[in-house]
Amino acid sequence: MQTGESQQIINQVQKIFKRRKLIILVSIMAILAPIIYFNETTSPVYESGTMVVFEEFTGALSTYSYDASRETLIFNRLEEIKSLAFAEDVTKALSQEVLDMIKLPPERPQDFDRFGFLSKKIHKRIAAYPVSKSNIVRISVQ
Repeated sequence: MQTGESQQIINQVQKIFKRRKLIILVSIMAILAPIIYFNETTSPVYESGTMVVFEEFTGALSTYSYDASRETLIFNRLEEIKSLAFAEDVTKALSQEVLDMIKLPPERPQDFDRFGFLSKKIHKRIAAYPVSKSNIVRISVQ
């Protein structure tokens, strides 16, 4: 009995598709066209990530509890990783070939600081955050 009802439903759906196929095709194209255009014209953004494990903190902060000192250490490291000084160190460590792939502004003033520009651009792309209840920091760069 259900196969007969199922067949009727299928037949009705097929009739609807036959009658409205132009509307369905136009709707699908209207949705897909901007998506395809965006995918083809947007330059790719590559992202890389890693996780860093910080060892146990064995400093002279014996008056603080273990959790507080560990948390302080990790947040200090996070701020170091997200700092402009760290981005400058990264810029120094990158090869000239990699640095040449970073787009510079088309119109540059006479006193344009290429190193400073590249460092700031890298600084904006670095993200770092702690993994919950651990001494692990996740770092990613676009």
